[in-house]
Amino acid sequence: MVALDGCGATGPWNANSAILAERPRPPEARSNDAYFAALLGGQRRYCAAKGEGLQDVPISIPVAMRAAADAKGGNDLAAAYFLVPSSITDPTERI
Repeated sequence: MVALDGCGATGPWNANSAILAERPRPPEARSNDAYFAALLGGQRRYCAAKGEGLQDVPISIPVAMRAAADAKGGNDLAAAYFLVPSSITDPTERI
């Protein structure tokens, strides 16, 4: 068990993929979408427990730019930047 800065939040801090798999989600959603939605939900609850608000969260995600016909090996990545809205409380809607 881990306690975070006395805010009363304790627990094993790992993602439970079975719980994520049980949640309904849009058909176009992928595992990464559920992962980011879960992280943002946890961050919202942590801030709320400390009596603080949470503004929208900027994130960057690496995106593979390699085409199917490109040679294997090496990295061809670009960064995609998003401002994730923290005001959405429903996990399915966040996805």
